[in-house]
Amino acid sequence: MRRWASIASVLGSCLLLVACPFVESPPLPPLASVVPGPGHSLALDEAGHGWAWGHDWDGQLGVGGSVFPKHRVLPTAVRMPRGVRFTRLAAASSHSLALDQEGNAWAWGSNLLGQLGDGTTRDGRTTPVRVAAPAGVVFTAIAATASYSLALDQHGAAWAWGANDDGWPDDGAWVRRAPALVSVPVGVTFASVAAGGGTMATFSLALDQAGNAWAWGRNTCGQLGDGSFEPQDAPAPVTMPADASFTMLSAGADHVLALDEDGNAWAWGCNDALQLGHDDVARHPEPVAVTMPEGVSLVSVSAGEQSSLALDDLGRAWQWGRIYQDGPAGTTVDTTGTPVLVDVPTGVGFVAAAATGHVLALDGEGTAWSWGNNLFGQLGDGSLFPRGTPARVGR
Repeated sequence: MRRWASIASVLGSCLLLVACPFVESPPLPPLASVVPGPGHSLALDEAGHGWAWGHDWDGQLGVGGSVFPKHRVLPTAVRMPRGVRFTRLAAASSHSLALDQEGNAWAWGSNLLGQLGDGTTRDGRTTPVRVAAPAGVVFTAIAATASYSLALDQHGAAWAWGANDDGWPDDGAWVRRAPALVSVPVGVTFASVAAGGGTMATFSLALDQAGNAWAWGRNTCGQLGDGSFEPQDAPAPVTMPADASFTMLSAGADHVLALDEDGNAWAWGCNDALQLGHDDVARHPEPVAVTMPEGVSLVSVSAGEQSSLALDDLGRAWQWGRIYQDGPAGTTVDTTGTPVLVDVPTGVGFVAAAATGHVLALDGEGTAWSWGNNLFGQLGDGSLFPRGTPARVGR
């Protein structure tokens, strides 16, 4: 009886943590990219294999179907389709996307709204399934939000599948189980796409070949950047700053960040957590400049849930909005409208970084680092504790 009580105690501990300590994880190889989702994380190694950790209740890790554990606190290999190499990844709250070397899209996780695009609404796909793209369509970029997925094809046309909120063919179909063309203005070709928002307030972004931004979907915070708070059912032009051309867009929960060709950051949408880099907490329905310290030139931006992240040309990370910080009393959540330099280990410089409620960054050696929220083990450091400073992902 004592032996069975001991076993029950161990199992009970596993259920409480939802990540059993005896679950093995292989060493993480050098990585090529990292992608944070709201509760889970994805990474791509140099051989094109996917890795995942964090929240897995809907199968969004792609590691196969087992009842427990439903959280992984260390990186676990995605069960790759035979003969396939991934080149890009995207993560939403309950599903994940990948692009392979042939331009095919793959998806796994929740599919109640058709967001996996495989022609069904069969839910809980725990390994990648191929998106049912029309013949001849080659995807070049992907993006995902809670209820739908986006992709860009080789001709600069945008496709979407999942919940048919806005910007899709008005054929009465609320759920699209396979990719459908987005109603793009005549003569406009897109170079990149992004998707943001929560479960009931989604919106989409695109950057055209000339560096102009377009947006559609919900607009309660002015996140479409057109000067209004009205939704748009098709891509509409963002009010561009004078003489500016954007090179990158990133969509958060209810705000947007953009990077221009001169290394300056712009922001619009909600500012309740000062995520726009301004202290006025007002909604801004048009781009406003983010004031960085003098001499700082940015190379990338990433909009999180209520935070913002930027990487400069020296490999340093900057944050503002609702951010995690380590101090004498432990890790706290603070709010600041002034960009704060992230305290990184000596000698570490980042080449890529992205944020949701947590941050993933990649250094020049292909090592992943993480900090921020860790409720589901999404930091991948073997714990469930938040961090305000970067720690290595894996063991």
